[in-house]
Amino acid sequence: MGTIICVPYALSASSGDIRDVSVTTTSKSIEINWNSHSEYFELYSKIDNTYKKIWSGKDRTYKLNSLNPDHKYKLKLVAKGSNGEKLDNVVINTSTNKTKRQINERISMLTPTVVMKDESVTKQIFYPMVNSKLDSFVKKNEVKLSWSNLPDDDQIYEVYRDGKLLKKVKGNSFTDTSVMENNIYSYKVVGLKKIPDAEVEKKKKWLKEKGIKLNKSQEKNLYYEEKSLGSVLQTSDETTIDVSREDKKQVTLQGDDFRDYPTGYGFTMRYTTFIPLEYAVNPQCDWVGYCKFHYFEGDNRGFDVWSDRFRTRSDVYITWDFDTNNPNDVKLNPSIGTTVGLDENKNPVETGKADESDIELSRVTNTGDSITHWIKLESSNPLVVGAPAIDAEYGAQVYKNGTGHVEGTHDKAPSHEFYIAPYASDGGWRTILNDEHEGFEYLLPIMPNAEFSIDLE
Repeated sequence: MGTIICVPYALSASSGDIRDVSVTTTSKSIEINWNSHSEYFELYSKIDNTYKKIWSGKDRTYKLNSLNPDHKYKLKLVAKGSNGEKLDNVVINTSTNKTKRQINERISMLTPTVVMKDESVTKQIFYPMVNSKLDSFVKKNEVKLSWSNLPDDDQIYEVYRDGKLLKKVKGNSFTDTSVMENNIYSYKVVGLKKIPDAEVEKKKKWLKEKGIKLNKSQEKNLYYEEKSLGSVLQTSDETTIDVSREDKKQVTLQGDDFRDYPTGYGFTMRYTTFIPLEYAVNPQCDWVGYCKFHYFEGDNRGFDVWSDRFRTRSDVYITWDFDTNNPNDVKLNPSIGTTVGLDENKNPVETGKADESDIELSRVTNTGDSITHWIKLESSNPLVVGAPAIDAEYGAQVYKNGTGHVEGTHDKAPSHEFYIAPYASDGGWRTILNDEHEGFEYLLPIMPNAEFSIDLE
C-alpha cells in the first residue's frame, strides 16, 4: 500500500503558483500530483549536490518508478510561463516506503530497545515508529509538513519550530507561513501514546518492590511513550549543510588525545548528554533513604555544540575518499566526562569515570551514495553501584549531498543534544536534536524512553 500525503496551497489561482500538491509513495515509486494555472512544468531531482532535470511537460502528474525502498529524495517542481520564465517552485522532501523485511528488521532493533543490566526489567518500545513518515513541501516563504502513522491517542499533535511550540494540531498536516527565505529551521511534531495497561501495573509493582515513591506527575509519565517526527530544512533549493563550500583537499586532524582523524570529505555527527544543573541532587537519597553522595557536580550549561562539559559524547566521522569517492570506514571517537560526588555541603568526596566502551558503534553499511551507522549508549554513574544508566541509541543514514535521516530513542534525562557539520571544518554545525532534561526519575529502567525520527533536508 502507498502513503498518500495531500497538502493544499491556499494561493491565488491566477498566479501560476503550484498548489494542492499530493505525494503517493510505495517502496519502489513516488507519484506527484498538483494543480496550477501554468501550462508547463519541470521536475528536478537532487543527485549528489546538483539538481538534474528528470522530466518536463504539461501534465500535472508524474511518477518516479524503479526506486530503492526506504530512500530519501529531494525533488524540485518548477512552474514555467509562456516565455519560459519561472513562475513558482516547490521543493518536495519525501522518501520511499520500507519493505516488509525492513519493517521487521527495524522492529527487532527497537523492541526491546535496551535490555537493562538488571534483567528483570526491560526498556521496551511498545509502539515503534517503523511506519512513521514526515514529508515537507518548501517554498521561500512557506513550509508545509504532513505526517502519517505517528503513534498518538487523540490525534492532537504539538508542532515545534526551533524548540518553541507553534501550535497544537488536530490531524496530520501543518502550514507555517511565518518563515523567511534562505533560513534554516528545525521542526518537530510530537505525539503521546499510552502504553498497555498491563505494563503500567508491572511498573507500579516494580516501584513498590524497590521502595521508590514518585509524585503524581512523575507517576503519570510512566504511562506514555513520547513520539516525535522532525525535519531540519532550509527555505531555499539547498540542503541544510553546504557541502559544496568545503575545500577538496586531504587533511588529517588530531584531537587532544592524538587519535588520528580520517581523511576524506563528508560529515561529523556529535551526540552529547549533559547535566544542565550546577549541582544534581542524588535521587537515591529520597528513594532509599540514605546515600553516600548527596549531590553530583553538574555540567552547568545549556545547549552548546562546543562545550567541553558533558557526561557522554560520541563524535562519528562519515567520509568518502577524495580520489575514488568510495565510502571510507566510519570512525568513532567516544568521550566520557568525569563524575564528581559531593557531600551535603557540596564538598568533593570522590571522582570517577565510566568506561568509553559504554559508547558502541555498530551496523555500519553503505550504498555508495549513503552511509548508515548506529550508536548505542548505556553509561552508569561510576560512583554508585547499580545506578540506573543514561540510555540512548540512534541510527543515521547520511547521503553525500547532505541530506539524511536519523532515528532512535533516549532517556528524558539528562539533556540530549545532537548536531551535524561538514567534515572537516571548524563550523557549520546544524542542530538535529535538543531535548531538555526532564528529571532524574527518567533514568529509572521502568520509565519510557522518548522516540524520535528526524529528516535532514
